[in-house]
Amino acid sequence: FNDSITEADLKADLFFLASDAMNGRRTDTPENRLAAEYIASRFQRMGLNPVAGQSYFHNYQLMTSTLGEENLLQVFDKGNAIQRLRLGQDYYPLNFSGNGRVRGQVIFAGFGIVAPEHSYDDLNGDNIVGKIVLVLDHEPGELDPDSPFDGVVRAESASPLRKALAAQDRGALAVLFVQDVHNHENGNFAAEAVNYWQ
Repeated sequence: FNDSITEADLKADLFFLASDAMNGRRTDTPENRLAAEYIASRFQRMGLNPVAGQSYFHNYQLMTSTLGEENLLQVFDKGNAIQRLRLGQDYYPLNFSGNGRVRGQVIFAGFGIVAPEHSYDDLNGDNIVGKIVLVLDHEPGELDPDSPFDGVVRAESASPLRKALAAQDRGALAVLFVQDVHNHENGNFAAEAVNYWQ
């Protein structure tokens, strides 16, 4: 119902912004800055007025994280090291991980989900104070439209950050996420790690 919006213009914008050359327009990349300039120029051609008559851009502080060089994950049995895991091949830290060093007993806690709105609590009954919690990623029944959570849409309480915060609130030292192989048996961990930390 708006003559100023045409299929040709939308197609041109889409093909430019979603092209492989734009590399996904990741934050703080030349491609992201180019996409922003492109959108600003489109706004200008359309006759949109900048905010407060000044600019099409809104500046803000962006906090980014980088993967440190001294990441180490070792598994011990009764004080003896039995396995030193390889960064990017066996494990990788999540980008909300803090700097620190922990050592403790590992306790399995299902999916690690705390969702009172669904009367669901994987951490209830387990004393995780001072322990490292091992949890499955994702959520139970995630491919089932009749799931007790949000059907086939991932529940907020199943996000890694929410799981980590729930475990932290209950006194855990750290959280280790492992792949739910029952629902994700064909995952490529090394590719996932490379995509996570570019």
